[in-house]
Amino acid sequence: MTHGETYEEAARRGQEVIEMIVEDYRETGKPLPEPQRVVSAA
Repeated sequence: MTHGETYEEAARRGQEVIEMIVEDYRETGKPLPEPQRVVSAA
């Protein structure tokens, strides 16, 4: 979960985290995980 003063700021920070994770996977030679679908029971 990310935080920000606004929704846009929180979304931007979330995108930055995703980019850092992808960069780490590439640098270490690990394959990216396959996308998964999340289904809510609510």
